Amino acid sequence: MSDFVVVSRDYPRLAQLLVEQAPSFEGSPEFRGLGPSDLEIPSVVCGAFRRFVEHAHLQGPQEEATEAARAMEWMASNSDPEIENYLIVDVFEHLELEGSALDAFLARLLPASRALYERWIEPST
Repeated sequence: MSDFVVVSRDYPRLAQLLVEQAPSFEGSPEFRGLGPSDLEIPSVVCGAFRRFVEHAHLQGPQEEATEAARAMEWMASNSDPEIENYLIVDVFEHLELEGSALDAFLARLLPASRALYERWIEPST
């Protein structure tokens, strides 16, 4: 018989945890557009979070961009591998930022999230 360890997973509570990391996300049009059933689906929540991130970096106040960066760092550093995967697949891969907006976004990324972005989205050749 094998021993196993039950690990607590964060992804089922992703909406709540993102709001804890980025409180302005909860009041954003992106979050308010989610219905109750949407809040149960991490990839849908992350799609709304990606739009929040884009808005924060393009038009939002500095505080929103700072919160977004902190939330992405939390996602990149989380012990639940699904959270890291949602950051890569549902946020980074679908960003619609280009040129100087993308440069500004990348400059705001903190170390763990920057490393993930560079590893999976723009790997060095």
